[in-house]
Amino acid sequence: MSETAAADIHVCSKCETRNTEAEAAANLYRCIGCGQDLAHVDTAPNGAVRGIFGWLKQENDLIGDRYRVKTVLGKGGFGATYLVEDQRVNGKRRALKEIPELLFDEYEVSLLSSLEHPAIPDIADRFTEAGMVYLVLKFGGNRTLQSECRRMNGIPYATLKPWALELGNVLSYLHSRTPPIIHRDLKPENVLLDEGDRVMLIDFGIAKRPTAA
Repeated sequence: MSETAAADIHVCSKCETRNTEAEAAANLYRCIGCGQDLAHVDTAPNGAVRGIFGWLKQENDLIGDRYRVKTVLGKGGFGATYLVEDQRVNGKRRALKEIPELLFDEYEVSLLSSLEHPAIPDIADRFTEAGMVYLVLKFGGNRTLQSECRRMNGIPYATLKPWALELGNVLSYLHSRTPPIIHRDLKPENVLLDEGDRVMLIDFGIAKRPTAA
């Protein structure tokens, strides 16, 4: 297959279906096999799809001449997050968040940089490439409360209890800031679990600090 033809194929990170660009576009840039997002979609205020800001990266793509993509960890809101291996430090695993430059808001970076908690992702670096802003984050695992609930067909209380306590601890930390920080997008897919079953709360894109009336 030629390089041009290969570039026209987008392999779904979820079901591994091979999508041509034409097939993906006809399906609103979602996988024809499972409906997974394949691109950062440019959506008009009325909900119509105007095009895309860019395709999601695929396995083995190299970003910033440094970060080798292993898989897509998640896609939601304005960004996508990849599990990557840092080629400059012996393949150390990182989470790399990708946001179209036109949609990027400094707020989340400013917020996360002001926090210090083991269950909140730490931003190690940021850079821009090909119209995308990238945030290099501590890798918090590739399991979520949502995926564990599906895998176990419901999480037993004894398993869930320590995760709930850790989550309560990080929420208490956020709410004790001055002013308090409200996450506003607390859901099972935004709670990661690492290899040691430690919790990490992610996706602070719509978090807010309440202001006085």
